[in-house]
Amino acid sequence: MPRIPQRILVLAVLCLAALPQPVRAQQDTVLTVTGDVEHPYVLSAAEFAKLPHTTVQAEGHDAKVSKFDGVLVADLLRKAGVKFGGEMRGERVAFAVVVGAADGYRAVFSVAELDSAMSDRTILLSDRRDGAPTAASDGPLRIVATGDKRYARWVRQATTLTVRKL
Repeated sequence: MPRIPQRILVLAVLCLAALPQPVRAQQDTVLTVTGDVEHPYVLSAAEFAKLPHTTVQAEGHDAKVSKFDGVLVADLLRKAGVKFGGEMRGERVAFAVVVGAADGYRAVFSVAELDSAMSDRTILLSDRRDGAPTAASDGPLRIVATGDKRYARWVRQATTLTVRKL
């Protein structure tokens, strides 16, 4: 068998090392915010944990009242350039966000109902329940939508927020 010169091996290893590492980025990604936004982005679990958190008390799927800690969905969308408050008028009222789950499940919220200037509801993407990380069956991230009478939009294992202009 012919012997490959060491220079070629070193060059090949350097070329491979210089290639982008998308698999590593995908493994670290816990949330993708995309769609009709100015600044789409992705977050790792560590980045998500550093964001300002809100706590709500609500009854979960299991009929147990718990404290859910997480980031307001409006804050996550604001980071992507979605306008709220006094700018929530005209065509901006016709935007929706689709919350996607790891298993393909999806639920929709109007962007207006996420705006604290238009609604008293709290809708957050929770990463903790009763002080502990969200259970693997529900997380690492899950939607908590206070005020919903049914849990159909409490998306478990949420991975994407996709904004759509309707």
